[in-house]
Amino acid sequence: MEDKDLMENELLVIKGVCDLYMHGTLESTTAEVHNAFKEALNESLDIQNKIYNLMSEKGWYKTCPADQTKIDNAKQKFSWSVPEAPLTTPSCLTLIKFLKTLSLCVFKLRVR
Repeated sequence: MEDKDLMENELLVIKGVCDLYMHGTLESTTAEVHNAFKEALNESLDIQNKIYNLMSEKGWYKTCPADQTKIDNAKQKFSWSVPEAPLTTPSCLTLIKFLKTLSLCVFKLRVR
């Protein structure tokens, strides 16, 4: 597997991890759990940013400006959105530590 493919996979994984941590932060029932998810989210966002920057530097992640009409349509489409019912998320610090360790290990393997 090529380095580019590995980095794309890692970017997808870390985005999923960030999504899980965000929901965990939003739905946590205690300050301790909230802070643990929030800390893990921030660290995962930093990893995501590093992966993105590496891919961008190598020309593997190219972006182009969005059409203003599409931006306006998206704003209109989602301006009346109703939040979904709260998600049931595990408030287990062991799971947070596991996911955090997993995401850091995978990132380190991919950057080598």
